[in-house]
Amino acid sequence: MPGYALSFDGTSMMLPQNKITFGATWTVEMWIKPINYSFGGLFGYYPNLITTTDGNGLLSIGISGGGNVNFGSGILKNQVWQHLAITHNNGAVICYRDGTQVGAGSLNLNVGSIQCFLGGRPNHNPPYLPGAYRYKGLMDELRIWNTARTKDEIVKTVHKRLVGNEAGLQSLWTFDEGTGTPTDRTATANHINWIGNGGTWNEPVYVPSEIQFFQEKYLVKDGANYKTFKNGSWLNLGSNVTDSLFLSDGMDTIDEMLSTSNSTTVPFYEGGVLGTGKLFTSLVHQKNANKIEVK
Repeated sequence: MPGYALSFDGTSMMLPQNKITFGATWTVEMWIKPINYSFGGLFGYYPNLITTTDGNGLLSIGISGGGNVNFGSGILKNQVWQHLAITHNNGAVICYRDGTQVGAGSLNLNVGSIQCFLGGRPNHNPPYLPGAYRYKGLMDELRIWNTARTKDEIVKTVHKRLVGNEAGLQSLWTFDEGTGTPTDRTATANHINWIGNGGTWNEPVYVPSEIQFFQEKYLVKDGANYKTFKNGSWLNLGSNVTDSLFLSDGMDTIDEMLSTSNSTTVPFYEGGVLGTGKLFTSLVHQKNANKIEVK
């Protein structure tokens, strides 16, 4: 279900209202589509934590005067949607693009709670003056975790529409407001303000997103056969289901889906006709559902 993304023209950034904690373990995830970028940044605060990009697709992260991890050129693809994740685990830093590791290094980026800019990063203090490294392009689904996520965890949820109460999720901005400033969907409630460069600047603009996210994540077993509701219609799966079908949509594995704790017998509606089957789901709000109605 596509929603909205943000379009940055290279003159502005985002600033959450409260500090963000980058401790011993953390992960930053986002969907981006850079557009003819030159020098810029994705997130950070000078001098504690700075990311740098350039026109050759370079991406690096570091501390001013304290070293950096250069993931290399060609990491970012111009004019292409890509999912980017940077993880930190007690000094081990890994960069993933579209679920594949594309760079790694060692650097202690346990910088504590900082005022972290998003969609760019300052190049000096004070941070509001011209000269900051700002991002130009589209951005969607920005997530910050207080855990170092594994490759499998990242791949599993890359297209999964998160709720905001997932374990370890510090902040989540989906940009689906369509107007106004972005809202943090977690209990942290670290909502965002726009920040300019001290001169002429433009707020990011909401545009329709091209990224597909899936929220319906349940199976129904009707007799010997399984079926699932996907993209607005029922899909018959037969008597055998595989992990690959569900993992491709960011769903949980079949073993997790079929766990006793995640199943209940419920009535459900298929094409307006009431049926009876066993519902398997890992979404808490659906465990206690008494029906699934598909309109």
